[in-house]
Amino acid sequence: MAKKRKKRNKNVQNAKNIKTKKASKIKISKKAVIAILIAIVCVACAVAIGFGIFNHYQRKKYEVDKYEVDFAANKTAFVSAANRVLAYYNSEKLKNENLEYITITSPPDLNWKLICKTTDGKSYSVPQYASANDKTVYGYIVAAFAETQNKDLMMIKVTEDRIIFGGRPFYSIVYMKDGSKPDYVLFENENYSSIFVEEIADGWYQVIGKK
Repeated sequence: MAKKRKKRNKNVQNAKNIKTKKASKIKISKKAVIAILIAIVCVACAVAIGFGIFNHYQRKKYEVDKYEVDFAANKTAFVSAANRVLAYYNSEKLKNENLEYITITSPPDLNWKLICKTTDGKSYSVPQYASANDKTVYGYIVAAFAETQNKDLMMIKVTEDRIIFGGRPFYSIVYMKDGSKPDYVLFENENYSSIFVEEIADGWYQVIGKK
């Protein structure tokens, strides 16, 4: 009996030891997880601060404050105009598969005057009816550019993958259809040493070129 009792007590003690070890491992595991999470948060904060400093430096370098348009206040007008001119581009593309891009360089009167450029270097103009809403929307965009040192909206350009609102050759508001970053301001063959690209809304960017 004494041997059985001793064996039972030993088994109980072993079970307690196992539970204690498991509890200890769980505690260590929780501490490790907390330490890892703290490390991740610290790294994320450092990256965010570093990006903020870099972005601030870039904005100063490219004098963004001088040229940037208040897109947030005029987003509705930009989106409305983009949809309108994109419809014109798509309509013209159905008629001419060699169409490379269209530009609008003057405000609508009775018509939008679209200048169409083809891949073989030819160009032609196409009038499109401008509604009262078209004129109002265009007016908002012109006013938005007029509040900056750009002073005027130079052109609206539509290509296969983007819509560009250009204020002078070195600044533009660009909508990328696929959401990717734009790689030029107005034209692909621009002579800039570098460009500044900043996302201002989903798919929308402001772009500044620097000689």
